[in-house]
Amino acid sequence: LSLGQVVSLAVDGDVLWVGTWGGGANRLDLADPANLDPALAQFTTYARGAETGALSDDNVWAIQPGEAGVVWLATQGGLNRLDPATGDVRVYGEREGLRNTTVLSAVPGAAQDLWLTTNNGLARFDIQMEQFQVYDTSDGLASNEFNSGAWLRTRAGLIYVGTSHGFNVFDPAALTPRQAPPPVVLTDFQVLNVSVPHTGVEPITLTYDQSFIAFEFAALDFSAPARNRFAYRLEGYDPDWIE
Repeated sequence: LSLGQVVSLAVDGDVLWVGTWGGGANRLDLADPANLDPALAQFTTYARGAETGALSDDNVWAIQPGEAGVVWLATQGGLNRLDPATGDVRVYGEREGLRNTTVLSAVPGAAQDLWLTTNNGLARFDIQMEQFQVYDTSDGLASNEFNSGAWLRTRAGLIYVGTSHGFNVFDPAALTPRQAPPPVVLTDFQVLNVSVPHTGVEPITLTYDQSFIAFEFAALDFSAPARNRFAYRLEGYDPDWIE
């Protein structure tokens, strides 16, 4: 065993996975009778800096076996996808959509997804699309900060997660991501700080001296308005969209 401070365990068929605090992840083949003897047991270690199976961080909070022998590791440095057959490791962090890389659990959901508790929100990870959707207190969470080991998936498929201010329970099948952005409407148009009537549909024609204009707009979605994001662009002037 790479290190004695064990913080997570998982069994995948005849394989025992052991996550440590500071020593990475360890794999033990239980089908080998010799490995049932602590004095003879031979572990395969996956840790940061290794030639193969290099993890993003050696603190492994949780281990979740996946399909085709793949293992998902919730680490202090993001979510790691480990393929023991090839030693390939894929790391998902803030650049991939997480708000925080301290991942404390990886709970299987209703479909091809994982639910990750972090130190800044609850993240749904779509395994096939490799995309995250993050939920926070504006969605009804008791807190954005979760605790290690505080999760449970019931036989009915409900998921319980423990936070620093209580716990939440939810049905992952009922939390479907929004497939299309909400419609955006123009609520006001001003010329020289004076509102001008408009339909929001017909073209607006300006004279040469009406060079100072302003727009106000809104998205028709009020479930979590603070999380709506907008981008604008003046064609012929702005090279890219501006958020």
